[in-house]
Amino acid sequence: MKRNRGLAAWLIALGLAYAVVALSHVSLAYLDFGDGNYLYISSRIADGLLLYRDILAPQPPLHLLLGSLVLRFARLFSAEPIIGIYFIRTTSVIIHLYMMTLLAMIALRLFRSRLIAALAALYYLLIPIGFWWNFCYESESLMLAFLLSGFYAMIVGSRKTMIAAGALHLGAVLTNMTAAPYICWVGLMLLLFDRRLLLAYALPCGLGWLAIVGLFYACGSDYLGNVFFNQVGTFPNKILYPAGLPHYITYKLIREGYKIFSYDFYYLVWGVLGLILYLRYGESFWKGDMTQPPSAVQPLPEIACADEPLPMRRRWLLGTFIFWSYMSIGFVSKGATMDYIFTIGEPLLCVMAAAATAWAYERLRGISALPARGRCLAGGLAALWLVTLGLQIFGLQFISRAILIPRSFYSGQLKTLSLLKDANVVVPHPDKPEYYLALPAFGGQRLPVRFLADLRTQSPKGQQQAELSADKVREIVDLVQANSQPGEFIVGPPHLAFVSQRPLYEEYSEHFIWRIKYWNEKKVTGQDADGVAKAESIGAALLEQRLPVTLINTQLTQVPPINAAVQERYKEIYRVQMLNTPLWVYVPKRESETKENGR
Repeated sequence: MKRNRGLAAWLIALGLAYAVVALSHVSLAYLDFGDGNYLYISSRIADGLLLYRDILAPQPPLHLLLGSLVLRFARLFSAEPIIGIYFIRTTSVIIHLYMMTLLAMIALRLFRSRLIAALAALYYLLIPIGFWWNFCYESESLMLAFLLSGFYAMIVGSRKTMIAAGALHLGAVLTNMTAAPYICWVGLMLLLFDRRLLLAYALPCGLGWLAIVGLFYACGSDYLGNVFFNQVGTFPNKILYPAGLPHYITYKLIREGYKIFSYDFYYLVWGVLGLILYLRYGESFWKGDMTQPPSAVQPLPEIACADEPLPMRRRWLLGTFIFWSYMSIGFVSKGATMDYIFTIGEPLLCVMAAAATAWAYERLRGISALPARGRCLAGGLAALWLVTLGLQIFGLQFISRAILIPRSFYSGQLKTLSLLKDANVVVPHPDKPEYYLALPAFGGQRLPVRFLADLRTQSPKGQQQAELSADKVREIVDLVQANSQPGEFIVGPPHLAFVSQRPLYEEYSEHFIWRIKYWNEKKVTGQDADGVAKAESIGAALLEQRLPVTLINTQLTQVPPINAAVQERYKEIYRVQMLNTPLWVYVPKRESETKENGR
């Protein structure tokens, strides 16, 4: 333990620095739709609504139940939304710092190097996508805490720790269904290589999941309909998306993959290199000499002792798990999933990048004793490190301003939008007739200060990170509260409803899923169900002017009953451009204005 005091001091210093930076930027800012949606759903559960019965939620319950407990605790001090946000953001910071410590422990256990552990922790706090998205209240953070705690138990590899891994992975799949493929992969690898540990892993995970799902159904909640079938329903149907699913997946992978590559360039280069070396030479590769071939495949022992190298099969179990975490980019093919999903791959990417960096350092440190070929390799590694670090910090703006994708490739998106003409949809128009999408120039590191700079004051378009700054949110909240009474229902983005302390009519918080459900029922199945019923109920309330304030974004303009009613019976009093969509604030028209418009 004494040998690790320096590492512990390093982790404490990093943790304090991160906490100060993150918590000093807590505000009412509208960070992201998902963050606001989870805040709203958690607050409504705290109000007494039953999850999946009274309010739709796209994720399993643990993340939302934790949020509701945190908000209930915050209400003991104050009912003001900013207090709830402070407690929620503090929870996110605690989870993030737990992940930092966990990654250091994983690196220490796997590579037996305090240098790699210290680097892994530093990389994790600096890696750009994770820095931004883990500041939000997203389910991936809590899911990863469970998933990688189970991964640490897998490194130990005894029956007891595999039982713990199964229980922890149960927590992961009850937080976000994205964990399910990783759990299935672990089960498959154990089935192929060590069935003695399979039962220990599968029993707590499988039986626990069945028990929880059964409990929700016993309470009258449609668990699978919310967390599975609604998610599958967000893949584009051939009728709504004529170009087809392969075209859509290719489009999403190019667009979001480019963003991930531009943000995490340094970490990707060294993380991929580290994984390759780990799979080829084992956990001792970073020490330098790799002239010997890897050892032959050995039977997998029940316990991997801390003083012995991990057996080959255990290495492939852990290595392929790491590989599939890198492949989390594939999840962008689903619905509204964007680059944030790569936060699943970033933690273990940081561990492997730290190991590869330590390997390069060891080669350079002993350069004088190396033969000519070894000195060339060491020099090449030094050049690679300088180039990748420079590009990570400064980006490639000096090489390219933008990458333009031919409009013909995105004909599927244009055809899809054409199907929505009858909804009076507000759609963006390309600036150039021959192109539909222009990807930004290589982004570079985007230091933490730049990520958080616009949370108080709106940044110029093109630099903005949050949907709305705190100042703009306050302007909208003042309008909502001036035109409505506490407890009155409104329509709008869930974050603004949460901050305004106004419930959403029909609990219509999940705009994307409800919109897809509406169009699937209208265009695909031809059978009206929940999606159409919700939209028509809101439309009827708007036509009768029962809702005092309506906040409309482009998602809501694509639902005909809602959009038509707003255009007929409401007038615009405020407009602002958010990061991804305009936002209009409407209040009911007077009777004279309605008659005048009807002439």
